[in-house]
Amino acid sequence: MAKTSDWLPGSRTGILAMCLSWILYLTEARRTAWGVPDAEFTELGSLSSTAQTLLEKAQNDAKRTHVITVECQEAFKALETKMRFFRDRYFKLPPLSEGDWAALGFRQKDTHPSPAPAPDGVPAASLSYPGGGRRSCCLTRRMRV
Repeated sequence: MAKTSDWLPGSRTGILAMCLSWILYLTEARRTAWGVPDAEFTELGSLSSTAQTLLEKAQNDAKRTHVITVECQEAFKALETKMRFFRDRYFKLPPLSEGDWAALGFRQKDTHPSPAPAPDGVPAASLSYPGGGRRSCCLTRRMRV
């Protein structure tokens, strides 16, 4: 599903939660300011409700079949495609503030690198051939003086 560099959550419940938070956050005033058409917003809502219904069916052992599993996968693929479209089309415009970005569930980019201490040693290796076709490698760390 999601890669580590991907902004979408890794689980289906996480994707649904993010989509529902978008739907709640996109009030009519924000949709107008950001240029989101009502048809696109309605389609996002219908895709999320379809995905949620099929996920509930797929998680129910009594109703689960191969058909429902495939339908659930297709519903989430369509929902992910629509969410990626929304982010690329409407959420990269200048009217969005950092507060909007965080409220939509996106993580801020880390602009402060974590400090890395200076190395305190030098790696060293000793190789030996004790015989009989065997090799031995011993890794050590010499401390700097």
